[in-house]
Amino acid sequence: MKNFLPAALAVLFMVLQYQGNAQYDYDYEGPLFSRPKAIALTLGTQGVGVDFTQNVSFGVSVRLGASYLPFSYKYSGLFGNVNSDVKLKTKNFANAHLLVDWFPFETLGLRVTPGVGYFFNAQSVATVTPKGNYKYGDIDITGEDIGTMTGTLEWKGLAPYLGAGWLFSFQEGESPISITVDLGTYYLSRPDATLTGTKLLENNSYNEKRFQENVKNYRWLPVLQASLRYTF
Repeated sequence: MKNFLPAALAVLFMVLQYQGNAQYDYDYEGPLFSRPKAIALTLGTQGVGVDFTQNVSFGVSVRLGASYLPFSYKYSGLFGNVNSDVKLKTKNFANAHLLVDWFPFETLGLRVTPGVGYFFNAQSVATVTPKGNYKYGDIDITGEDIGTMTGTLEWKGLAPYLGAGWLFSFQEGESPISITVDLGTYYLSRPDATLTGTKLLENNSYNEKRFQENVKNYRWLPVLQASLRYTF
């Protein structure tokens, strides 16, 4: 325990040294479009995408990009008390975003990022299909007889964003290749929720109202994202 604090301070010192002179975005002299720029491939909870970054002033960059989230997942289990197949998927879950990266410390890669995104027609769809055999009074019915139920959430429009991240450079800032990691969240518009069914599950106006009430606060979209970027 006695040696822990000196060791921790030594590691912190090495990290600070590693990040020193690693911040491309501090070269701000000259006409706007002659200043450093970067293009990045991104991967994270908002999907895959591409970002373009333009340095605008001392420690401040503007980032314009887009992301698309393809997602599909199936599983079987109990849905309520009914054995069911469940399919989750996204549809048209895409956004364009305009972000401002502020680097408060010249020799560190830390950045604070406010901004805004626009979600075109982002949908999250869950389809539940009962399976097995059931009794309804004296009548035997199958999962196929019951039908399917589909719940859809749709977000669109502007969504403010706030996050923070870190820029990791190589070769003491001499390499044009760098990696960034960001953590933040979008605050989406209130979702438009619908619940539809087939066969015995067809009439769901009451359940749809309950569904809409239950999901009305599904507005936070966490973002954990890594980027590989090239500065030029």
